[in-house]
Amino acid sequence: MKQGTCDFCGEELPMTELTEIKGDHRCVDCRPDDTDEDEDSICSSCNGSGEGMHDGTRCLSCGGTGNDLKDDSDPFEDDR
Repeated sequence: MKQGTCDFCGEELPMTELTEIKGDHRCVDCRPDDTDEDEDSICSSCNGSGEGMHDGTRCLSCGGTGNDLKDDSDPFEDDR
């Protein structure tokens, strides 16, 4: 079986246990955790519910989406 070396920690492993990431070979322990980048951030004001402070209203911070907005614009601002 062909052996390879993790470019991050230097551990020698079978090539089947190494993953190539941006030209580097990484073992399971050295792979980056991609879960945070793929998931949307939960709005800290409504805790992800999208609900406002009163019945029938939307959260003012996220506009009712439940996710942090990627830009700093106001969701209710008139862009005309």
